[in-house]
Amino acid sequence: MTKYTFRAFGFLALCFSLWSCLGDTPFLEQKQKDAELIKQYAVSKSLVGTTTNSGLFYAITQRSTNAEAKPILAGDIVQIRYKLSTLDDQVVTSQNNYTFRPSVGSFFAGLSEGILFLRNKEGEAATFLLPSSLALGDKLTKLGNVTVPPNTVLRLDVNIVAVLTEVAQTELERGKISAAILALNPRPIFSRDTLDRQVFYARTQTSAAGKLLIDNREVSVTYKARRLGETATFEEKTAVFDYNVTNTQNSGLPSGLLVAMKIMRTGETNLTYITSSQAFKDIGKSGLVPPFTPVVYEITALSQQ
Repeated sequence: MTKYTFRAFGFLALCFSLWSCLGDTPFLEQKQKDAELIKQYAVSKSLVGTTTNSGLFYAITQRSTNAEAKPILAGDIVQIRYKLSTLDDQVVTSQNNYTFRPSVGSFFAGLSEGILFLRNKEGEAATFLLPSSLALGDKLTKLGNVTVPPNTVLRLDVNIVAVLTEVAQTELERGKISAAILALNPRPIFSRDTLDRQVFYARTQTSAAGKLLIDNREVSVTYKARRLGETATFEEKTAVFDYNVTNTQNSGLPSGLLVAMKIMRTGETNLTYITSSQAFKDIGKSGLVPPFTPVVYEITALSQQ
């Protein structure tokens, strides 16, 4: 290798190093700007708290009086009540019952980090000041009727509603599904699958002449999907895929729905209620379905090849 080659490598390394430093500069500048804004706001609101290495500021505003309260763990299922607002007190969004698992993530990285400073009993409350990197980042974002500019520091007020086990969460969702089914008028006859009563389905349109769906055959379906308790759909689609009870990746449909389709014939329509563990689990669906959310599908089997 010649000395010119060494010089070329050295020049490229220097360029890369300079590029890396320059690339970090906007982020570091924004982080410092956010930190100063958070500091000033905390003083103005008399918030006494702690700032983490990530830039998150948290202030514990209320502790539970429950003697059995323990720190929330990353793998816990956490239900919270929250209000998200800008630093000029404009409410961006709020919710009385949002459920998530910190280790999987939430709508904000700052929430997943900050929630671990709280304890696992009702009565715990905190205020988080989220630097933009732990909030909505450098993108213009519209939430409801509010447009949040890029690089905006946000305030998140959180109250712990409950911390649940897997069994308790499933039982809670079953109860909500049962109540929703009882409220139907007219109410079709529902069957329950063998998956520990986590899928409830009913034929709303029958077809005696239709063909029973068979595994590993191409099927064409049309469906409407909504979150339990809502009337608006989050997805309406016609899809063609190789039907298999375990083929969730190929179909893009929840595993619980594929199980319910076992009894379907072409030309028939099913109304299916599914707990989150048999739907989109603790991850949710790309901004359309929050974690731990039961869903409802109305699906029609059009044909099978």
